[in-house]
Formats: sequence, C-alpha cells, structure tokens
Amino acid sequence: MSVKVNQKDRWLLLGAGFVFVLLVVAAVVFSSSEKGQAEYPTSYSSASGGAKAAYLLLSETGYHVQRWERPLSDLPEAKSRTLILAEPEEAPTRQERERLKAFVSEGGHIIATGMFAGTFLPTDESVPDIFSGMTWKTASSLSPSKITRAAPQIVLAPRAHWQPISAAYPLYGDGNHTLVVKYPFGRGDVFWWASATPLTNAGLKEQGNLEFFLASLGDQKNEVLWDEYIHGYRETLAASVFHSYAEIFWILRNDRVRLERASTRRRRFRPTLCLLVAATPTMNVRLDDQCLGTHR
Repeated sequence: MSVKVNQKDRWLLLGAGFVFVLLVVAAVVFSSSEKGQAEYPTSYSSASGGAKAAYLLLSETGYHVQRWERPLSDLPEAKSRTLILAEPEEAPTRQERERLKAFVSEGGHIIATGMFAGTFLPTDESVPDIFSGMTWKTASSLSPSKITRAAPQIVLAPRAHWQPISAAYPLYGDGNHTLVVKYPFGRGDVFWWASATPLTNAGLKEQGNLEFFLASLGDQKNEVLWDEYIHGYRETLAASVFHSYAEIFWILRNDRVRLERASTRRRRFRPTLCLLVAATPTMNVRLDDQCLGTHR
C-alpha cells in the first residue's frame, strides 16, 4: 500500500533533505568529539559503555593498535594481526564473511563480542540472550589456559551464550551457560565473548577484566586492529553519507506502517527531526513514535 504525501509535506521533505546533507558534513567533521559519548564499545567513546580507555591503554603500553574504518573485505594480510569486533551493529556482507574466514585461516586472531558477533565468525554456535545482559555477572574459569590463569574470574553482562555441545574450548561460564570460548580455525584462532563488558570503560575496572583483556590479545608484538567500521565510522565523507542514507532507508522501510497511519489521520509529519537524528552518526537512535510524531 503506497503512502500519499501532500504538497506541503513534500516541500518539507525536500528542505529536510538539504539540512540532512549539511548535517552529515558537520557530523563527519566533528565526529571524534561528538562520538565520544556513545554508549556502545567504540574506541572513540569516553562514556561508561565506550572503550576509549582500553584503546588508550594499549597505545600507551606498547601495543601497535589502530582503528579500522574500512569494510572488513579490505582487511590486510592476517600475519601477526588481531582484529577486535566489539558488539557489531550491522550484519556482515557475504564478502566480509568470506574475508574474515580467510583472515583467520591465514593465521589471524579475532576477538568478537556480543549478541550478534557470531554471525561474523567461521563457526557460530552462539545463542542471543537479551534478558541476561541486563545485569552484570561473575564468570569463572571452566578450563585451564594462559588466559584463565591470568584471570580466574571476570565480570560481564552476557548478551548471549555458547551452545554447551560444541567443539569450541570453553573458557568461562556462570554455572548455567558458557560465556567465553576459543577455537582454532586454519592457522589462526577465534575468541568469542558473550559481551564487550571486560573492555568497556566501566567494565575494565572490574576484577579480572583487565588481565583477561590483555591475555586475550596474546603477543604484544601483534598489530591490533580495532574495527570501528561496524560502529558506523568511515574513512571518507562519501562512505559516511552512504551509511547515513542506508540507515534512513532501513528506518523508513520498517516504519512505513506508522508513517502511513500518521498520513491517513492528516497529522502534521515532522521529517526534519527524524532526518537529523538518523543522519547523526553519533546518535545510536532509531525513529520512534515521537520522531514520527504528529500534531492535530
């Protein structure tokens, strides 16, 4: 069913589109300062759920760490490299999954955390668990290893768990579920964590988390690539604009029913606010009834 937009609303949309382009340019220019308050584990964020402290710690303690802001399909050769995928927000493309599989097979090392991080991995036996992630839990070591010796216990807010019957090596659990695993693939290996809590600004201070994080990285001589592309950061303005437009398309496509209902009731549609919110890469926001909100 198509949505009818009257002439007045059409002009509003055109004006909002112009504002949107200006905002994207401004957002890219000031992204480093604005994104610092994001509540997801980006290395740019100084918020409690961010991971700026962990990134700076690595930089200041001799690790060769850099942010990766290009598609995963462009990953460099895997030798002596560790890739961090902290709470991905977007599903990987087929090309990205294939490159990640090759990256590990060639000898790369991946640390993937969160509810949907398993979709990036060569083998995924994770199960989302939204409600468990509402509280922090202590996870104890399940198997002897260099990592569990460095940190017998860790603290995290598990947003998923790993299937109990698996070829993966269980490292930590809470008594009911396996929350951290490791498994080899080709010449490389994969770490999966139930959440990024141990490397967040708030979580890094919890007992065992810092030791666990550093032990998971392995050899300090390895280069660490901290993926920010999965959080919406792009190297170029063109890529940022495309990402923002893609998000708006997804939002409008999924909210078409509500938009149609608002139009049918002849309420005043306020697209400018919606576009401004969606266009700002620093705001991890989806349009809701208030954004699509109307007035009689």
